[in-house]
Parts: sequence; structure tokens; C-alpha cells
Amino acid sequence: MLFKNYKKNTKLFYIVILFFIIFFLNNYQIYKKTFFLLSRDYEKRMVDEHGYCSRESFGFINYVIKKHNLNKTPRVINFEKVPNNYWAFFRFDTNIDNNKFDSKYLILLNYTENPFSNKANNKINNINVYDYEVLEKNKNCYLLGVK
Repeated sequence: MLFKNYKKNTKLFYIVILFFIIFFLNNYQIYKKTFFLLSRDYEKRMVDEHGYCSRESFGFINYVIKKHNLNKTPRVINFEKVPNNYWAFFRFDTNIDNNKFDSKYLILLNYTENPFSNKANNKINNINVYDYEVLEKNKNCYLLGVK
């Protein structure tokens, strides 16, 4: 008796499994995610997710690293409430853990004012900005270098 319904049971089993696979793929947007993964390069995906000059500002940090060939990690100050931006440098640098940064450069992210506009308030996080000059500026992101 059990073996007579064997073919019906396996067909039903395969239909149920197929239904769950389709539901899973559709529910987690696997098709869309696979398309974006294959159609965009790594840097474009990172900028889309983390912003060029907003949020974590991955695009600006990546641009600055490449253009100015930064070998040491500069101090990064982000004025948005996001986790620190040192993950964007892709280094396992013990100096970051010890708060030792390259003092030649300073990166200000999401800074809404001109850092040199107010002579009375010339310190940002206890760093005197008048020791620096603007090397790069994009919207509200700045790369400052020692004069």
C-alpha cells in the first residue's frame, strides 16, 4: 500500500521543495542582488552603499587615498553619527587601535561649515585647523594637509 502512493508522494515532495526554493529566492531578492553584484564593480557598490561625501564617505576617502598616495592612515573626523571610518582604509593597522595617526593629513567628513571661516573657533576636536591647508574639497568633505 505504501509503495502504490510512492510516485504521488515524490511528486508532491518535489513540488513543495520547488515552491519553497522559489519563495526563498523571491523573498530575499536573490535575482536583484545577483544582478547588481555582477553588473557593478566593487567601488561603485561601496559608494552606493556608504556614500561618496555623505554617511561614511567611502568614495571620498578612496579617492583621496589613491590621488595622494596615502601610505599612513590620517586622522578622520566624521561629523555624522556613524561608526568610525577607518575600516575604509583596508588596513589592519595597530596604530589605529592606539590612536596614532599621520599628523600631516586630516580628513573632515560631513562638515557643514568652512573650517577656516571663524577665526575665534579654530579648533576641531582639539586640532588647530590653521596649521593645515585645504588640499581637496568635495561638497562637505575636506582633505587638509600641513602647511
